[in-house]
Amino acid sequence: MARTLVADHYQNTSVSEPAEDNQNTSVSEPAEDIHIDQPNNHAMDFEEILKAMKSKTAAIWETGLQRSVEFCKHHNIKTKTLVTDRHVQIKKWVRENMEDTTHAFDVWHVAKGMKKKLFALSKEKDCSDVSPWTKSMVNHLYWTAASSPNLNEDLVLAKWQSISNRILNVHDGHSTLFPSCQHDELEGRERHKRWLKPGSKVYEKLQDIINSKQMTKDIPMLSSGQQTSELEGFHSVDNHFASKMIGFSFHGMLSRQWLAAMHFNENSNRDHAYTQDGKARYRIVYAKYKKGEHTNM
Repeated sequence: MARTLVADHYQNTSVSEPAEDNQNTSVSEPAEDIHIDQPNNHAMDFEEILKAMKSKTAAIWETGLQRSVEFCKHHNIKTKTLVTDRHVQIKKWVRENMEDTTHAFDVWHVAKGMKKKLFALSKEKDCSDVSPWTKSMVNHLYWTAASSPNLNEDLVLAKWQSISNRILNVHDGHSTLFPSCQHDELEGRERHKRWLKPGSKVYEKLQDIINSKQMTKDIPMLSSGQQTSELEGFHSVDNHFASKMIGFSFHGMLSRQWLAAMHFNENSNRDHAYTQDGKARYRIVYAKYKKGEHTNM
């Protein structure tokens, strides 16, 4: 195991997420755990762990988090908020060992899991009507988190469950905490999707997803601010220095992690690019996994 501090800036928020467990090497198979400092957007610490030390991937993730937390404590760094994916073992460890830290879930990971379930449902017989609603439900999930900055868990859950009425063209009478929708009356192209019918097969199956035990537990923990998007950016940089297609020794992987961290910290807060006319410049990418959707870069 190796440890390094790669940033000297810190506020009070940490974003952590286990790296992919297939970041393998031919000899030692190290995995990593990275902490991103927000809003400075710097990688503070990463942990290199020999996979041979832990037989299960979940154990590697938990060990990496433990070591990073100890690293922060050693440097008198207090973690006010910890944003992770919704791994059960990590959730349990944070609950038992970080009582003074608010643990929140990254919205993108929750939305990703829900999209998979909605896509699978749309392939079932008589359930294709859910397909046009997939993007709207993902947007509703993001809005649920973003519009609830104080982490009022009951209100967050009430907002999310209101989608059960909205897809039926019912926009009031949702619940005591969230009685009605906040949007204006829908007109024209805003109503181009077909409303679902109560009692139909697709609606009942959709209800099972919306009100599932997992979603009921995870929705109130959604982060309204900090997300793990910067960490995903670091993983992209990491792949340039340590490709998953090539095996490295432990020290070979470690040196590449150092380079990736320094490169990320040096360039993470660069000024936005502008055209000669003074307009912000963007690059639109249509990634294959987006299935026709685009990403602004």
